[in-house]
Amino acid sequence: MRFVAALRNAGLPVSSDETLVAAQSINLVGYDNRGQLKAALSMVLAKTESDKQLFDLCFERFYGNRTAHQESPDGSDKPDPNQDRASAELCPQLQHLFNASPDELALAVQQAGTRAGLDSIRLFTQKGVFRRKILEQLEWPALQQMMLETARAAPGGSPTLSSLQDFAARLQGQAREHVDQQYALLGEARSANMRDQMLMQTRINRLQPRQKAHCRQLVARIAKNLIKHFKRRKRYFRRGMLDLHASLRHNVATDGHLFRLYWRRKHRDRPRLFIVCDVSGSVRQYAEVMLLFVASMQELLPRARCYAFSDRLEDISPVLKVRGDTENAIATTLQRVGRGSTDYGAALDSFAELAGPALNRNSVIIVLGDARNNHTDPAVKTFQRCADKAGRSYWLNPEGRYAWNSGDSVMAQYQPHCDAVYEVGTLAQLEHFCEDLLRKTL
Repeated sequence: MRFVAALRNAGLPVSSDETLVAAQSINLVGYDNRGQLKAALSMVLAKTESDKQLFDLCFERFYGNRTAHQESPDGSDKPDPNQDRASAELCPQLQHLFNASPDELALAVQQAGTRAGLDSIRLFTQKGVFRRKILEQLEWPALQQMMLETARAAPGGSPTLSSLQDFAARLQGQAREHVDQQYALLGEARSANMRDQMLMQTRINRLQPRQKAHCRQLVARIAKNLIKHFKRRKRYFRRGMLDLHASLRHNVATDGHLFRLYWRRKHRDRPRLFIVCDVSGSVRQYAEVMLLFVASMQELLPRARCYAFSDRLEDISPVLKVRGDTENAIATTLQRVGRGSTDYGAALDSFAELAGPALNRNSVIIVLGDARNNHTDPAVKTFQRCADKAGRSYWLNPEGRYAWNSGDSVMAQYQPHCDAVYEVGTLAQLEHFCEDLLRKTL
């Protein structure tokens, strides 16, 4: 179960049924042959090639790659009288560890880590804490006291003190190796999940430059999950009203004997999205993320049209279909378009002229902007006419709701003509909007 938990922490999907099958495979194969055990578990728990690579990495980290302890050819493994004297002065647990083989010492450290709760490690900064807890489980304070007393008795050093120091170094090294191994197996995945959750809740305009690259990876991952969830598949549903004509037509070859029934299904056209983005300085970072979402979901929304504006409106739809470095293409285009001061009135008038003839009840208008119009004409009636022609209209405002309608914001004038307004200052809020949009339109 601990190995399955490690696989799940690393991002490998393992169901309860697969866990039961893996347990049955272990009963058949056993633990004696490491290669057979790895092959059996891999066949059950890893499905794709990427899953197998992740499984191999987790298996090596979890079970380790220990080799049997071999005697050195120079006879260094022969009993040493100084080591016997050092061991005789230790407590029973330390005596056992002092004389233990490398495999026995590793097993003792592993058991101490279990008692210390090492399975709960999450952060890199906890590694030192758990090393100390493991050593305390192995009577480390008693060993330190023994080394201190030996040093006081022989200020110039002694063979007994050297043996105790070598033993302490071995114990510390084994504890450090085990903690590093468990952090690589459990902590890194948990740290990555915590980092992702933090980035999802951080406002997009406050992301550090080193965080933006990972933010783009999150956008691609979210878009992939949405596509997987909402992608249409051709299936025959055994529910609803029987389509008698289709059933007879498809069963003519069987002389009318019904081998397959067909049911009536309502065909639903995919909507056409018209996305209007304010790309002035205060909103440009949000627009980049929004357009990355749209570009990543071309499989679901192939007919999306995108427009960007600051003081003038420009159709940037071809940028979303660029093969290769879409991110740089979007960033370069938005920087070129967003040099002027914001003018929502001129942008909406241009949008009505360019896209107005194509708007119908199957259209969805999405406006991304803070509605700060520099005290110019907001062209509310133009936006109302476009929203009335379209099936749905949404306004995404990256500012907090507390800032709406303050200063030069005219959000209150646009809001009555929208089906819904959303605050999209974070990736989590933007994901919530995209999920709602796909659920209502697909």
